[in-house]
Amino acid sequence: MSLTIAADPVPLSTNAGGVILVSHTRVTLEAVVTSFNQGATAENIAEQFPSLGLADVCAVIKCAKKISASLLRMGCATPFGYLEERTY
Repeated sequence: MSLTIAADPVPLSTNAGGVILVSHTRVTLEAVVTSFNQGATAENIAEQFPSLGLADVCAVIKCAKKISASLLRMGCATPFGYLEERTY
């Protein structure tokens, strides 16, 4: 039996204007994080933005939480609000 370890890429891209988008859609990272911070679950966000799959929403929230936690450990402000305090 062999074990294959592969990193799942976070589904983010940047448009020509420098805005971070999710999964090559027009949905912004900011929109997903804002919805999450306002209390939406990953399922709610996937329903709110039908062009996003649930797996993509979960991956984006997980990535944003990691970035937020790292910034807080370094004593920096985080642009992601209280993500580290909620589960998805």
